[in-house]
Amino acid sequence: MVAKAWAAIPNTCHGARLDEFAVMPNHLHGLLLLHTEPVTDGSKAGPVLALPDVIQRFKSWTTTRYRKMCEDHLALKAAHRLWQRSYHERVIRSERELAAVREYIALNPGRWQHDSEFAR
Repeated sequence: MVAKAWAAIPNTCHGARLDEFAVMPNHLHGLLLLHTEPVTDGSKAGPVLALPDVIQRFKSWTTTRYRKMCEDHLALKAAHRLWQRSYHERVIRSERELAAVREYIALNPGRWQHDSEFAR
């Protein structure tokens, strides 16, 4: 559900483009690029959302779906919040840094069993 919602961001948020992402058991890593696209067909471009607005929409939609899933499947308990209050934002300033972040995200799922929060 989280991966599907993340993948849908470009469909609902004008100017948003996705790059590498990985859904982990207790968090999400994702590269989200916000840009303005030139309009060449004479139509007016829609407003580009700011990053906090994109993240708020994503968290709101997934939280609503999560609660609905818990209601539909009584065995599931919505014991705690789905998302923490804030998020970590990092501005990537070079192609080299972008490549390093992409690699980190791609390799992160394989490192999960060594994470301090991994339930043994």
